[in-house]
Amino acid sequence: MIGKKNLFLFILCFSIGLTSGLFWTPADAANVMISGSIPFDAYNISAIGIGSDTANITWKTNGDSNSIVGYSLDTSYSLTKTNTTLSSSHLVPLDGLSSFTTYHYLVKSTTSDGLSTTSSDATFKTTRPTGTTVESKTAETTVSGVSTATTASGGQQVNISTTAQSSATKTANTVTITSPATGWDSMEYIGTEVVEDPGTNTYSVNNIQSVVMKTTPVTADLGGNIGDVSAQIDVSLTQPVSGVAVQQNIIQGATTSAANAFQVAATNNNLDIKSVAYTVEFTNTATLNANLGSDGVTLYLGVSDDWVEANGGTGNVRIFRFGDDGRKEPISTTYDHHSGSTTYFKAVSPHGLSIFGMVSIAPSNSGGGVNNGGGISDSGSDSGSVSSSSPLQQVLAPVVLEINKFLAPFQNPGVTKQPISVEGLTVTPSPAGTQKIRLATALAEKSGATVFVTNNLITISQPGFTLVMETRDTPVSENGAITGTIKSIGLRTTPVSSSLSMGPVAFSLDTPLAAVPDNAAITTTITEKINPDMRSAYLSAALNNNKQVGDIAYNVIVEKTALVTHGPAMVMLTISPDWVMTHGGTESIGIAHIADDGTAELLATDYSGIDEAGNIIFRATSPKGLSAFSLVSLKDQSATEQTPATVPASTVPASQQQPPGVIQNIAGITGKFVADNLIMVIGIFSIMLALGVGIILYDRKSDIRKRFKKKE
Repeated sequence: MIGKKNLFLFILCFSIGLTSGLFWTPADAANVMISGSIPFDAYNISAIGIGSDTANITWKTNGDSNSIVGYSLDTSYSLTKTNTTLSSSHLVPLDGLSSFTTYHYLVKSTTSDGLSTTSSDATFKTTRPTGTTVESKTAETTVSGVSTATTASGGQQVNISTTAQSSATKTANTVTITSPATGWDSMEYIGTEVVEDPGTNTYSVNNIQSVVMKTTPVTADLGGNIGDVSAQIDVSLTQPVSGVAVQQNIIQGATTSAANAFQVAATNNNLDIKSVAYTVEFTNTATLNANLGSDGVTLYLGVSDDWVEANGGTGNVRIFRFGDDGRKEPISTTYDHHSGSTTYFKAVSPHGLSIFGMVSIAPSNSGGGVNNGGGISDSGSDSGSVSSSSPLQQVLAPVVLEINKFLAPFQNPGVTKQPISVEGLTVTPSPAGTQKIRLATALAEKSGATVFVTNNLITISQPGFTLVMETRDTPVSENGAITGTIKSIGLRTTPVSSSLSMGPVAFSLDTPLAAVPDNAAITTTITEKINPDMRSAYLSAALNNNKQVGDIAYNVIVEKTALVTHGPAMVMLTISPDWVMTHGGTESIGIAHIADDGTAELLATDYSGIDEAGNIIFRATSPKGLSAFSLVSLKDQSATEQTPATVPASTVPASQQQPPGVIQNIAGITGKFVADNLIMVIGIFSIMLALGVGIILYDRKSDIRKRFKKKE
């Protein structure tokens, strides 16, 4: 047990320690200027959970504020929805909307201090009511100029007139026809041999082994975040089938019976269905299913990138089947490729054609229900709530920050090596000094790349970086490859992040290249360790610009391997709003650079908004390329000279100065907290003092009673 006197001494010492912060001046007080501000801004603006008559608009702000959404069919924003609750995370539901209609919207937030921000125009499109048939196509199996016959040995022979089917081509045992009939992209007839009769312009495929038919893709716009979808199938049959008209329907979401069937299949496989984007329904398929080959049916279903991302990525997507025989099953689904803004998935149905659903799933927790609207279900959406820290956490946060600063020199820096190479991209130098490229798109996409061609621009995006190549002429796409002569090329990296004492930070770059990269790499090191020579170089560069460096947040070292840059580079560095405010606001932050030749410079730095993590983004153009960059706080040299220094400036060289101890820094923070909350601290101190005096008086009274008892 702690004695009452010891308890009082503890309370008294704690109170003295708390209030002593009023008289403690941090060692670097002369080097801190609190001025400027972080612009109040809205970011991460999006429309989610879009249905046929509803949508949710979400966004975040770097300060608690109200929520207003203006929306309409044009940019008048004549309709508004308001939530007066102050928050930094916002969600405003819209209802009563018209189905399959494009709406314009913007968001506005205002703080209690009157700061306001308004976003630019954005749009979303509502979906059709779930269960609506959006698109219908027919595929006819009767092919003009194709007939079958039974040979003397009992085998089946297919005769193909090249007059009627001029696109027919043959190999040793296969004849392929392009666009053979309504609804089909191609048909392949595979036998033991192909005999050509030039006199009758006929190919005869003997002893048919299989027939593979590929449908023409059926596409539809489903609105919401589902967007443009596509459905295509390969059907493997044991023999030709004619006289059948297969109906293919694309349905928004799923009908009630299909949704229930998908849920049964999910429950049986310990899965939860989060969302059904759309259903593909095949009818009049009995004959095809009766002659199904061993390869079954291969489906290629596409859906928008937004829907895939909103539902957790490609790993959470499955294709479900509801058969005519009552069979309900998820079928094996894999990511196939990406084109434009659409992600394509491949699945094999060994049990034939029927009803298939594009479904997002999650491991089962409680056997939840189905959301047919195509948006995000409650389990997968951003509710808009913000976790707030307790008062104790807020008080301890500066102490934790100082401990992290103390430990930072002993921590390893964040090092990221990003290979810069594209599978299937080959370069051929020409005598004129130009570079000709050939990109095998299938190889590139198989390795995870996304390829876009717009006019003379070829854009290749893959995890970690994006290459943008401008060609001298329009690039040629043929035989699964893109070719062209390079005019210019640029590299943009995905932000590389690291956790430092001041919180998470990130760095990315955008630079022109002198040549197409081949087995190249960029190594990025983010660290709080600052070389004394680097610090000295920054101080000199600042003085040349009539500035003084107050603090260096972190340093980024960029190393290139087999990568030749050319011209100025754009760099982006991020940091927490707290660090920015503590060091004078956005106008007091700059990016310093040391080039490969060792020269140091302060770059013209711009505030560029807030990233998804809520950090402040700063950008700058480096005319001398890459090497080392640092995010620093700055102040005018003239202002520094006029500011009275609380502590005399040190005469020790910067390289030999020791940073203030952790105890000093914590005491300085304590002093700032006390100064900002003086009345509260005095009240707490008075209560503690009164409590201590009461304990002593009670203790004295108890001693007196004990003495009287002894005398008696």
